[in-house]
Order: sequence, then structure tokens, then C-alpha cells
Amino acid sequence: MIDLNLEKYSYQLDLIKQLLQDKNVLVAISGGVDSTLVLLLALKYTSKAIPVFFNAPIFSKNDIDDERRLCSSLGIQLELVEFNPLNNKEF
Repeated sequence: MIDLNLEKYSYQLDLIKQLLQDKNVLVAISGGVDSTLVLLLALKYTSKAIPVFFNAPIFSKNDIDDERRLCSSLGIQLELVEFNPLNNKEF
């Protein structure tokens, strides 16, 4: 079993808690570890956290389904925002 030893991160976790406490936040999730961690911290420390996934043609149906399953397992509703970065020449 992995020992996370979160005690050595207590200072950082306290800062995150202070930053998020009593806030309502949107969390853009991508299916990666980073955004999933941010979502979990937001769920723990905010008044309300809403996960948002930008539904774009660069993502597969499996990506969206994975995010829906994650949110369902956490008991929260995933918000999908339609977005096509391919319409931006700079992308």
C-alpha cells in the first residue's frame, strides 16, 4: 500500500483550504490527474464545486464518458460546455 504521508504537506493543504473555504467554484476538468486533484480539493474545502468539461472535437466520447463516471461516483453533476478550438486559427 502506498503511504501518502500527507502530514508533510499540511502547510500547503492549509493554504488551499484558506483559499477555497466558503467559496463557490467551477473546476475545469480534463481527465488528468491534476484537474481531478483540484476537483477533489474543491469538493472537500468549498461550499460548492461544479465540474466543467469543455466538450470539443479533440476529445473522444470515451473522454466524456470517463468524466461522467468520475462525477457520478462523486455524487455530482458534470456540466458540459460545447467548445471548438479548431475554429481558432491560433490553436
